[in-house]
Amino acid sequence: PAAVKKSFGLGSWSKTASPGGSGPASSTKMTPLPASVHAGVVTGQAQVDLLNHAKENGYAIPAVNCVSSSGINACLEAAARNDSPVIIQFSSGGSQFYAGKGLDNTDFAAAIDGAISGAFHVRTLAKRYGVPVILHTDHC
Repeated sequence: PAAVKKSFGLGSWSKTASPGGSGPASSTKMTPLPASVHAGVVTGQAQVDLLNHAKENGYAIPAVNCVSSSGINACLEAAARNDSPVIIQFSSGGSQFYAGKGLDNTDFAAAIDGAISGAFHVRTLAKRYGVPVILHTDHC
């Protein structure tokens, strides 16, 4: 992860449309992210700034439902390699799987613990990968 951070900086991609606005984009250029957006989990005004930046510059932020630490790491590495922010989301079932399917899930206890554990994992490593991450836990 440390090597990934050194190799990739913060930014975002926006495409310049071909003449007339139709057809594939003719070039790709880097558009700096707002100053409030940083590597790690983005919250509050920085999150609003990032979402507005994506809308204003015509790009989507990929969102991935993660069910394991290896899945989270893969998302963080892919975001770093593509110099992109990412949304990591947790569902109830995915969070239970993250905790371990062998745990009793009465009153969603395993799902809650899995979501907390997954979110802590993201918070711990996102800065190391050097990418801004939005945590989406609305589905758990």
